Amino acid sequence: MSHNASEEDPLGLITHEGHESFVYSVAFSPDGKSVASGSEDKTIRIWSAYEPTPIGNPFKGHTAGVCSVVYSPLGDMIASGSLDHTIRLWDINTKQQIDEPLKAHSGCVNSIAFSPGGKFIASGSVDKSIRLWNIDTRLTSNTFWGHNKGIRSVDFSPNDNQFASGSGDFTIRVWDTESGKPVGKPFMGHHDVVHSVSYAPNANQIASGSSDGTLQLWDVRSGMSAVNLCRGKNESIFSVSYSPSGVWIASGSIRGTVCVWDIRNRGLVADKFNKHTDWVRTVKFSPWGNRIVSGSGDQKVMAWNVVESLRSSVGLIGRDTSIHLIFATLLEHGCANLTSQIDLERGFTLVPVGGGFGDIRVGRLRDKTRVALKTLRTPPSGQSSDKLLKHAAQEIHLWSKMKHENIHRLLGVIIFEGHYLGMISEWMDNGNLYNYMLKHPEFDRCKMCIQITSGIEYMHQSQAWHGDLKAMNVLVSSEGIPKLTDFGISTISTASIAFSTTTSALSFSYRWAAPELLQESPKSEKSDIYALGMVSSTMLEVYTGEFPYREIVSDMALGLKVLQGVHPDRPLDKIKDDQQGDRVWRLLLSCWSSTPGSRPSALQVRQLLVDMSSEIA
Repeated sequence: MSHNASEEDPLGLITHEGHESFVYSVAFSPDGKSVASGSEDKTIRIWSAYEPTPIGNPFKGHTAGVCSVVYSPLGDMIASGSLDHTIRLWDINTKQQIDEPLKAHSGCVNSIAFSPGGKFIASGSVDKSIRLWNIDTRLTSNTFWGHNKGIRSVDFSPNDNQFASGSGDFTIRVWDTESGKPVGKPFMGHHDVVHSVSYAPNANQIASGSSDGTLQLWDVRSGMSAVNLCRGKNESIFSVSYSPSGVWIASGSIRGTVCVWDIRNRGLVADKFNKHTDWVRTVKFSPWGNRIVSGSGDQKVMAWNVVESLRSSVGLIGRDTSIHLIFATLLEHGCANLTSQIDLERGFTLVPVGGGFGDIRVGRLRDKTRVALKTLRTPPSGQSSDKLLKHAAQEIHLWSKMKHENIHRLLGVIIFEGHYLGMISEWMDNGNLYNYMLKHPEFDRCKMCIQITSGIEYMHQSQAWHGDLKAMNVLVSSEGIPKLTDFGISTISTASIAFSTTTSALSFSYRWAAPELLQESPKSEKSDIYALGMVSSTMLEVYTGEFPYREIVSDMALGLKVLQGVHPDRPLDKIKDDQQGDRVWRLLLSCWSSTPGSRPSALQVRQLLVDMSSEIA
């Protein structure tokens, strides 16, 4: 049974009930859409992270309580460790156990962790050992000894070459996965059982929670405790989890509370989450940092939204914030997370073409669909970096709203290589319109203009302006259909996402810019119409196959011409001196009016083009 939050609840709290005893462990799937939980009742259950619904039936097979559950990096498998001394692997699709249980420990398996590459599982046991299992062979590849009491927690370094362990002997150790030897000396500072360890995303720190009531941050290289976030008496910390950005840490305690800590100011981000009625044994941040899930002795699994709380700690997006928080906000506003669908083995290849502020790569989804990945180029640090990152987020949000045949479709978003916002879209074999015109000079130019204008009309109906229309920002599908793309300096007139306002750090394209833009007026529907007539997406550029003002090289000279109201010369070899040519030229001149209010709407332009097309036919 699951319960949804009330409409007034800003947390969007979802409570899942179904376990018949303590919930020892929870884990998010790599795509953040589902949650697995392991319980004293010997079962594993799968739940929706966003809806009040269980997914399928419980996984049954263990003969004692399930202490630890974890998803594989690809999300196709769950591993579980149990009081019955075994580790079991489960197929997510079939909901069946994979092969026989992994047996080697002589005591209960308290904690398991997948290596980031997915090749190994580390398991920590009451028998004081840690074992490394090869996923392919299902055999132990190494055994690690050193703690003198049972292992309570293990966690892999993001670098894949080390893992950490926390023990009942009050210490934390770091181990080399290949040699099987400890790295440096034990981390000593806790005065009671270490229940949980968690690596920071940058692999430089480890967080630990203990029965001594402290949550400590350790420098991996020195083994020294750098920060003590919590010093509560009788406040045993059972679980700690880093956010993907590495800025926040969630903790669960014996008092039934979940806290979120900001490591920068060493304080609580918001009020303690106190919906559980018994100790909180396990907490996890979602892969994108937008939700937290917890499991408790009250037999409940709870998942809730933390974006608003985290945003309040950094202000509006656009101030000192992280890619992961922006990414989480985009997911909350409906962008699809395609991380689990990316073919990691094939990867992405950089192609020699870029968008307004992003690099373009080509790759494939797991279903073999060829896709394009646009990522933000690595910017310098500082204010300009914040602005550029914010523009990327605004582009993604705007793009995700556009659903039209003549607009390049955004399939979803990812965080690329752990650091970059990435947009996944359909791959267009014909490239941009400028190159298409050179390769296929026989195409129907009037039809092309109609289709592009239709895309602009749709954007304007959605109260969005493109802002950088030109042939290089129009892609052409294998069927010859134009698709507007690259909203790198676009503006959406009514924002519904909490991005704060900034001045664009990007320059527009002079040859296609309306005169008012040269005077620093904001981009608008009418500036799009000017560009529509000038170019890219249309008419002059499509009809001639050449850049406007091709005889002027200097941007300064070009800007002066535009401000003086000087239009491009009529190319009589392309736009003939006849009735049809005159109609086309009058339409272009109306789009180029120096008075924005005198320019036609996209609807009017499209209707005129349709009329001209029917007359030609």
